[in-house]
Amino acid sequence: MVEKSTAILQEATSQLPPETSIEDVIVPKDADVQIVTEVLDQKFGRRHGKAGVRETGASSSKLSTREVNSLKEEVTTLRGQVVA
Repeated sequence: MVEKSTAILQEATSQLPPETSIEDVIVPKDADVQIVTEVLDQKFGRRHGKAGVRETGASSSKLSTREVNSLKEEVTTLRGQVVA
């Protein structure tokens, strides 16, 4: 996850002039959504245009809830890193 956010930041900064200060950099508001979407796609093996196989039952629901909460924490951490 950190590697992905680093790659996104590197891609964005590579398009800026070298003398650009960090205060002048505008981060898209949906950058965190893009990262989470890509992580979820990788995690659950989903690709564009294909339907994912969904597990049913209480155990998968609890597991999914834990994974979502974990991803929320990662997004919060990444937001802090982007702002810093």
